[in-house]
Amino acid sequence: MRMIVIQQATDLPSLATRLLGASGSGLQQLQRLNPHVDAKRLQPGTVLLVPDVPGAKRDQSSSVSGHVVDAFRAQLVAALEAVSASVRAGHEALASDRQTVTAALKTAAVKRLVESDPDLAPQIEAATRVFRDDQQRAKESDKQMQQLQDGALAELERLAKLLS
Repeated sequence: MRMIVIQQATDLPSLATRLLGASGSGLQQLQRLNPHVDAKRLQPGTVLLVPDVPGAKRDQSSSVSGHVVDAFRAQLVAALEAVSASVRAGHEALASDRQTVTAALKTAAVKRLVESDPDLAPQIEAATRVFRDDQQRAKESDKQMQQLQDGALAELERLAKLLS
């Protein structure tokens, strides 16, 4: 499949004849691929998908696959990596907080305080469980981010094969 960016106002039948020859089926395919356009008035800047049909003039359009898909893939990977980095930074901040709190809880002063107030021990145990749960959720979210990236790239590959 190919694409073209309309440079000057035209209509779909004239464009079909110019790009695809006199074939009536070429016009029908062009209309089917581009239901979003007004067939009577194609304005400059309109992007159209062009079918690969025998006799098509390929020099007036460009391949939809190739550099377009590669550029989109690069943007997608960069965006997903940025999100992953942000999520990892959040996890690292939580891990740092967990280490700081754990170290503080191990000090002699806190141990004496806990021994003197029986209500503190259950609160500390609850906080420890929250830290543990947060750590588990962080691992799960890392795994989900990787699955998301793998799935998105696989779908992009399937799309690229359809368009080529």
